[in-house]
Amino acid sequence: MSTGKNRIEIVREVAARPERVFRALTQANELLQWWGARTQWWLEKAQVDARPGGHYRLDFSSIDGKIASVEGEFEIVDPPRRVVQTWRASMFPNQVNRVEYRLEPSPAGTRLTVIHSEIADPTVLADYEGGWAEVLLKLVTFLVAVAPVLGLGGAPEPKE
Repeated sequence: MSTGKNRIEIVREVAARPERVFRALTQANELLQWWGARTQWWLEKAQVDARPGGHYRLDFSSIDGKIASVEGEFEIVDPPRRVVQTWRASMFPNQVNRVEYRLEPSPAGTRLTVIHSEIADPTVLADYEGGWAEVLLKLVTFLVAVAPVLGLGGAPEPKE
């Protein structure tokens, strides 16, 4: 993970094809399956219109009874390579950030790069760093361990 003055960049290798990872990041039912795993924070409800100009809203609950939401608009939706969206979190009401997902084929399946940028406050930056580490652990665990067992796809086809 690298952190700039106002951004976080995290890279993960995922044993799933870019198309599969893209679906997991852009479809409401998929987001609920993996981001809904009960940890410190989990996704309770997702509304997603994954097209340029489309709106999304994610509603979360925490283990200590808090609630929060994130919403914004999709700026770029380029299946299965890239998604860019604005990011407004209820926890930080006066800040609008940007989140970008870059998906590249790799020998393991997909090289996923998440860039959360335009974060003005160092305290908020630190909060998002911890949050993204947990979120990506959920995503990778789901795609590698859970989805294939449930017959939802995940692991890449065997190489010859």
